[in-house]
Amino acid sequence: MDERRVAMREYNKRAYQKRLDREAAQRETAEAAFKQGTISADEFRTILVGAKRIRFDLEYSVTQKVQQQLATKIAELRLQEQPTDDALAHLAELEESQRKCTELNEKAQGYKDQLIGAVRQFIEWFGNPDAEGVNLIESGEGLLEYSGLSFPIDDSEDTYYFWAAMLTPKNKWKGSSPWTDDVIRNLRAQLQLLVTRWLSEPGLSDESIEEIRQRQQHFNSACDRVKARRDESETFNMFDSEMWLDTQAEIWQGAQDYVNKVFNSFTGAAFRPVDVISTVDQYAQLIKHMDDAVVEATTAANYGLERLDRACR
Repeated sequence: MDERRVAMREYNKRAYQKRLDREAAQRETAEAAFKQGTISADEFRTILVGAKRIRFDLEYSVTQKVQQQLATKIAELRLQEQPTDDALAHLAELEESQRKCTELNEKAQGYKDQLIGAVRQFIEWFGNPDAEGVNLIESGEGLLEYSGLSFPIDDSEDTYYFWAAMLTPKNKWKGSSPWTDDVIRNLRAQLQLLVTRWLSEPGLSDESIEEIRQRQQHFNSACDRVKARRDESETFNMFDSEMWLDTQAEIWQGAQDYVNKVFNSFTGAAFRPVDVISTVDQYAQLIKHMDDAVVEATTAANYGLERLDRACR
């Protein structure tokens, strides 16, 4: 597992750096092409990495698309040499809609920017003291790899208990017996849902899809192995049966200790409780304000579209 983890970490760093290099080399030209309309928003988005892509997604909202349409129609009306009274009335309506859309979109964007800053701060609470100052965001890795973990690549009993720890709430680890039929069925169903969700993510490479499917295959094989050995142990004498259960308990404890590294990387526990409370309250307030602002902006955009439709008749 350690060799695979190191190799995966190096691969992720190289891949992330390649994307950063491509962005640095192509962004300026691509941005100019996007503004000129020679490439689509999706094409420009593929150039961006990390926070810049998130920022672009937020900025390229419904209200902005409406504003582009409003601006085009306003320009047309202004170019009329002898505008009619209806045209002048439509122009005034559209300019008011444009102003309102801009105002509300900027308000919503302000909350989004604050929320991104707050989320960034929270994510940076996950830190590895051995990472030489590189936080989770800078590493370009997922939290699993950043915490020093990796998905198992065999069908051993360790693989089964790894997934048992991953799919069982931490507060239910103690006293749990993952080798029972009920738990096995539940874990199979949970992993199936998780794999389905992973495979639905856009932009997956063939290699990533195959890796996800292999995770499930390894789990299923490991699951069958544990179940078969458990059934076999029931034919043992009492001493050997107890020995088997003790061995499973040890492997299960080892899996808990391994997966627990994810929680060990959480440095938020070093903050005062008042800091944690303040941060969570900040998230809740920002999300509420942002949701309200987005609804306002969307309503204004829809109203602007209605006015635009009337002006175009």
